[in-house]
Amino acid sequence: MISTVINIFSTVFSTIKANWPPYLIIAVMGLVILGAIWRIDHLSGALALEESRHEAAKDSLAREVEKGMGWKASYEKVVMAAEAHKEATEACLVREMEAQKAREERTAILQATQPRPRTKQEQQQVVNDEIRARAADRLNRTW
Repeated sequence: MISTVINIFSTVFSTIKANWPPYLIIAVMGLVILGAIWRIDHLSGALALEESRHEAAKDSLAREVEKGMGWKASYEKVVMAAEAHKEATEACLVREMEAQKAREERTAILQATQPRPRTKQEQQQVVNDEIRARAADRLNRTW
């Protein structure tokens, strides 16, 4: 490939050298060199601009990744909080079911009791009426 380009240039140069005056050859070569220098400078500037844009894009990407990590951490916190609330709610529901069951058992016991007069022996051996009334009030309070 490079040898082909060199051959083309040498052919063109030999044709120009044979038919053109020397000052014109020098002027054309100067213009070619100036054009090449301008093109190299233009490409260098474009490359520098593209490199700066690339760096800016990398910085922007790094910031966005950092933001994304922050959102991910927030999401994980919310999920953990939701799990904690879920567990607390489930425990509350279990306690409520146990309390309902205990209430039903107490209600069944209280409904099954039948008052009767105390015998003389019970009146002498069992606690007095004041303590008994306090105990009954305690047992009969609303839950």
